[in-house]
Amino acid sequence: MLRFFILINLVLIVLFGCDNPQITIVESDIEVVAEQRGQGAPAATGDVVTIDYEVRLPDGQAILTDDRFSFQLGRGAVIEGIDHTVNGMRVGGERIVLCPPCKHWGRAAYGNNAIPPNTTLTLEVRLTAVD
Repeated sequence: MLRFFILINLVLIVLFGCDNPQITIVESDIEVVAEQRGQGAPAATGDVVTIDYEVRLPDGQAILTDDRFSFQLGRGAVIEGIDHTVNGMRVGGERIVLCPPCKHWGRAAYGNNAIPPNTTLTLEVRLTAVD
């Protein structure tokens, strides 16, 4: 019976995304795959941060990259997965994370379907500055 319940919930997540309020499974979180610690104080909500990043599909294809991208941390200027990844990083630090759909565009495709719906992305982020 438990297997059936889990299977049904997984099907619902695939069909409707993680943000469906009718699903009672705990929302998946960012999974850190690799991390290199930087120097100085950790980045915190409200800081203006500058990062280099690359976003990859599950097959390893890089679909978004940027160097010296600046934004205010924790203010919704970027996808939640980037905010979550950068929070607590130190300058020079790097993180590679798996970002579930509910932490980016979810059920919606992005970039003329360059990022298909319900796709777990790999984010490679390097923090270069905190202001």
